[in-house]
Parts: sequence; structure tokens; C-alpha cells
Amino acid sequence: MAIDLSSIDLKAEGEDGSFCHLYDPRTGEYLYDEDGKTEVGLFVKSIHSSTARNIVNRMARKNQGKQKPKRIATLDDQEVESAEFLSELTTGWQAVQFNGKDKFAKDVALELYRERPWIMSQVNQHAGNAANFIRKS
Repeated sequence: MAIDLSSIDLKAEGEDGSFCHLYDPRTGEYLYDEDGKTEVGLFVKSIHSSTARNIVNRMARKNQGKQKPKRIATLDDQEVESAEFLSELTTGWQAVQFNGKDKFAKDVALELYRERPWIMSQVNQHAGNAANFIRKS
């Protein structure tokens, strides 16, 4: 029997978001708060979501005409854009404190991603994995 692929709607399901449990890049062990039970991580929408598409379109329009001809984007340029993109997809966090701030805000998320690329990398991988957003039947 055939599978109805229209039942898998990553644009819609990606809007619901998903929790990205962070792990220590030195040990590979998942991070927990001092209580040892609360997972440390961020809530993020999928890169397949309508929100992500709107962010990319807005960023492209903003950058249109700003690029100098034959200018090569640097790694720093790419990291800044990635951090901006992910901070827009991030909707909250749990058991996270950064530079003395524990209340979630988009500007603090942007700062976190810019200053801790290992977190940006983990969240980017999570946001790009469709399996993290597909609703279980």
C-alpha cells in the first residue's frame, strides 16, 4: 500500500518547535542543571518551517545590493548570518544562563550564538533534522 506523503508537512510541523538538549562538546555528555534532572537546552523552530523561510527571505532582501561585486563572504560573515538566523528561530530556553542573564530574549540568544559557536552548531543541526519536528502518530 502506498504512503500518502502529503501527511508529512514539515512547514507546519516545524512551526511547533522542538527542544534541543545541549551536550558538552568536550565530553559528549548531555547537560543538566544543578539538580541533575532538568535538561539544559533551547526551543527552536525547524529550518523547514514557514518562519525560517520568511527569515531567509527578509535577510536576502535586507542584503540585496549591499554586496560588493566579486566580494567573497568570509567565515565571520557566515557565522554572523547563521547566528542571526538561529536567534530568530529560537523561541525560548530551559536551564540556560548566559553572561548573568537567565531570562530568554532574542538579543541574548544572538549573543549566545555569536560567542559560543559550539551551541550554534548543535542548534543548527537540531533545527535541520526533520525527525525532531515530525509529529508522532
